Amino acid sequence: MKRTLHICFVSPKAYPLFNKKCNEIFGGAEVQLYLLARELTKNKDLDVNFIVADYGQRPSEKYDGITIIKSFKFSDSSLIKNKKFLISFMRANADMYIQRTLDPASGIIAILCKLLGKRFVYMVAHDGEVDGGYERNNRMVTVLLANVVFKYADATIVQNTTQKDLLCTRKGRDSFLIQSGYPITDPSGASKGDYVLWVGRSEQWKRPEIFIKLAERNTDLSFKMICPRAYKDYKDNYSLLKQQTKRVENLEFVEYVPFNKIDRYFQKAKVFVNTSTQEGFPNTFIQAAKNGTPIISLDVNPDNILDEYNCGFFCDGDFDEMDKRLDQLLNDADLYKRMSDNAYRYAKENHDIEKNAEELHRVMMDLKC
Repeated sequence: MKRTLHICFVSPKAYPLFNKKCNEIFGGAEVQLYLLARELTKNKDLDVNFIVADYGQRPSEKYDGITIIKSFKFSDSSLIKNKKFLISFMRANADMYIQRTLDPASGIIAILCKLLGKRFVYMVAHDGEVDGGYERNNRMVTVLLANVVFKYADATIVQNTTQKDLLCTRKGRDSFLIQSGYPITDPSGASKGDYVLWVGRSEQWKRPEIFIKLAERNTDLSFKMICPRAYKDYKDNYSLLKQQTKRVENLEFVEYVPFNKIDRYFQKAKVFVNTSTQEGFPNTFIQAAKNGTPIISLDVNPDNILDEYNCGFFCDGDFDEMDKRLDQLLNDADLYKRMSDNAYRYAKENHDIEKNAEELHRVMMDLKC
């Protein structure tokens, strides 16, 4: 009889995904770990646990066959955070820990796993983690601790070929390419609405103000922006952003949508627009594609998918080009149908969570041996 492998995902901000009554902010990295954890519970040789932050819940809870372990509060001091995290780490008592998104805690987990003889799987969440951006934007001590990950991780997983190549050339690490995933269902029965959609936190690098400008340029179209507050809202930029949207009559601003209800917005959207300067592989690209919603992206085109699969337009940083492509897409029914069908086909072939979780399961089983 095979021994059960006890695995533990570490993602402090992921608790709202499990508890639908908790309306706090989370991001794409949390979504991916949540979806993988749920899918991996189908494997009888795994016991799946999840360390999250303290949102006022009980010390341990169970959701969908996953044990949720409470750790620190975000308001705790660094010393208290480390102490509480160590307690939750030991309580999980897993054979293998999985974490995504580079920060000093990544290094702490890597060191703990090394000292205690545990396996550690690290998943790259953003291109900036491997292209030198993280080093440029953080203090040396933070960078040194975070980069312990690439020395001690038993396996590193990337989202795209750019990350794989950069990790090899800059960090000297080989990696496994496992793309982000979602449950994929046939969208053919869904009817499209008439709005252009933007979804993302109000982070400066996501540049929501460009989408507002696009709405102002196209007063004959309807625009919808789903934009929760950024993790760190410097100088109350969020309030200023909301005030700016109120002046645009054809733009609807939505502050928060629970994860289990966000899909309907992608189903109804006519087009999805991305204005970020840089991403890893945006969850929103998959959410749009799996619902047959073509994508128009200003600066992000991971692995050249928009061109290679003909499921949208990449505008290479040119705002006027984005505006022109939006008009073209909405006024050419044949082009729209082709891109819509291609988008779904691309998502089905590349981002089915069942296939991607199976790849991760193979990686973990190989490490177990």
